[in-house]
This record gives sequence, structure tokens and C-alpha cells, in this order.
Amino acid sequence: MSRPFKRKILIFHVLLGLALGHAPLAVATTLAGYLQAANQGDIHAIYQLARQGEHATGALSPAQWQARLQTKAEQGDSEAMRLLWRLHDKLGWLEQSAEAGNAMARWQLARQYQAGRSLFWPGQRQEAIEKWLRLAAMANLPQAQVDYAALLAARGEFDQGRGWYVKAAEQGHVPAVAGYAYMLETGGPYRVQKDLVKAYALNVQLLALGSGSDLRRNAEYSLESLGYEMTALQLEQARQLADKWRRTHPPLRVAEERL
Repeated sequence: MSRPFKRKILIFHVLLGLALGHAPLAVATTLAGYLQAANQGDIHAIYQLARQGEHATGALSPAQWQARLQTKAEQGDSEAMRLLWRLHDKLGWLEQSAEAGNAMARWQLARQYQAGRSLFWPGQRQEAIEKWLRLAAMANLPQAQVDYAALLAARGEFDQGRGWYVKAAEQGHVPAVAGYAYMLETGGPYRVQKDLVKAYALNVQLLALGSGSDLRRNAEYSLESLGYEMTALQLEQARQLADKWRRTHPPLRVAEERL
């Protein structure tokens, strides 16, 4: 198998994994920290204590923390609604959260519908998926922008899809930056006009990822390959563009669900 082909296989699987939510979620605190935050009303800390099972959760039991979370949801807190769905897998809570305007819930609800959850009349499932993806994308959620871009491209709306994909990349969303760099290098799959200078500049951004990252390794392959194709002038332009991108765009990140 040729190295370029191996590289295409690598980036496909890495981007697929990130798109499906396989990126690890950071755990920012200890149980004691959760207790302190929960007692100050932090809803995500309450959620963490509600899901502790038999583990010690302070003066309140996990069931009591769950009751606190439900009270907040019943008072109209859309994030509490979304977290109750996480806790009990009751789709109704996620639907309420989405209806209340929670962008993450809207994206997750579209994903649930794509997976076959809930019942719809013929043709209405796809309409619901598109509705919630569009609303989440409009709320500037980068993972929703990537998914909405894919939906548009799948039905031939490449210009619109590319626009949403670029919005996600410009937020520093790692899968989108890597995917956009690949499109600029190859021209696909959104019928992007090839731009080796910009492809090089975006791959330079990905060097900031950890040394064990598959996307960083792929960027290193791309930079080496592009280096053979580009003139000295193009390489200098790419380095200048890479520096400008770094100064004018947010740092790289994988947009994650806060739990």
C-alpha cells in the first residue's frame, strides 16, 4: 500500500472517530471538588454526584442529587434537562432541552434521530434531523456545523456545505481544521478549489497537537508531501499565512460536551 493511500485511510478513520464523539472528555476535578461546586449550585457538579452510584457523595445520596437536578430542569434550566437525558436516557428530556434552545441538545437530538430513536411519519425523520442540525450550527456549535455541512453536501449543496465546514475550522475545531486542510490539498470532498499554500498553513497549525496524535502525524506527512510540490515562494507564503492564522484564530480544540 502506498504512503499517500495509507495517509488517506488514516485521516478518514481519525476524523470519523472524532466526528462520532470518541475524543476523551476531560475530568477536571475530584469528588471533593464536585461536592464543593454542587453546594454552590454548579449544575454539572450536581450531575456528576447524581451518577456516582454507591460512591460517597457527601450529605446527600445520588438519588437526592438527581432530585436536585430534576428540580432545576422543571424550573426551566435547559442544561439540567439535557443532563437528565444523559442520566436516564429518556429522550423526552433531550427534546425539551432542544426546544428550550440548548445548542448541544439540538445537535445531540439530531444524532439520536439519525440513530433511529423516536417514531416519525415517512419523510419526517430527515426533516427533524436537518432542523436540529441547522439550529445547532447557527448557534455556532462546531461539531454541528461539520455534521450540517455533510448533510448539505450529501444532497449536492457543496457551496453551502463548504461554508459551514469552514466556519467550524475557523473556530479551531481540530477535526474541521484537519479536514479543511485535506480538502485544500486534494480538492475533495466538498469540491474545494485546491490551495496548497493554505493547506500547508493549516497543517502547520496541527503540529501543535500532542506527539502521539494521529492527526499530527498526518499533518507531518502532508507537510513533507506538500514541500516537494511547492516552490520556495509558495512555502514562504504558507509560513506567513500560518503565522497570521495562529494570531487571528482561536487555539486548536476538540469541541467537547461539558459534563
